[in-house]
Amino acid sequence: MPASTRTTLLKEIDSFAKSIENVSSWKGSKKPFGHIVKTTKENYVYEFWCYLKILCEINNVPNQKVHLRGSRKFPAAPSSKKKNWAYYEITDNKGKPLYLVCAGTGIKRKDAPDTIHHPDISFQKPSAPKNDDPAGDDVVLLLDAKYVYPKRKNGKPKEPGKISVSQINEFSHIVEVLLRARKSQNVKLNFGSFKDLNANALLSNASVLDKHKDACKVDCIKQVGEFIVGKTFNVIP
Repeated sequence: MPASTRTTLLKEIDSFAKSIENVSSWKGSKKPFGHIVKTTKENYVYEFWCYLKILCEINNVPNQKVHLRGSRKFPAAPSSKKKNWAYYEITDNKGKPLYLVCAGTGIKRKDAPDTIHHPDISFQKPSAPKNDDPAGDDVVLLLDAKYVYPKRKNGKPKEPGKISVSQINEFSHIVEVLLRARKSQNVKLNFGSFKDLNANALLSNASVLDKHKDACKVDCIKQVGEFIVGKTFNVIP
């Protein structure tokens, strides 16, 4: 990840943190979400930026409010809810819980509970366990974020290219085994200007892969390309 992109994403994360809820300390850092400021895991910086960007958009819609819950510390890698990491809860304007939104939470397959998947972002029912790994039945929507590193071809400026077939197939598999017959649903929330993201969505800074849009439609997933600062994102199908 270019240093300039990393710096921009971190600045926006700080801004998002203050927009949702002013947090003073994260894992010993005096900056909001300081747990990622020092991380060398560039993919995680992008994943967490996607997580907060979507939540901020939801929080800006009237009659919806995003609240920080849990231990007020986020993990720097996929983890279990048993460790009481922080997450967000969305409520209506009267405080009624609507959804839990978790980053990297382990989710158990209903038909194979010893197999756990860690999608980057999961919208969960308000009844989902707060301090234990949820099962697929507790989940209503999944999103995954993939940062593609820019490459130079034939002396041209570096570009991130396209979302890969393997990334699409991997995400499609996770959606299928966790949601099964419920994979075509969306959540009863207003996503504001991100209305197309109210779906099982694969987010990336890279461009969408057009020739696989029919497969994505059948599998009830969306590709969201060029989802990055300074770009207008594209969604298929």
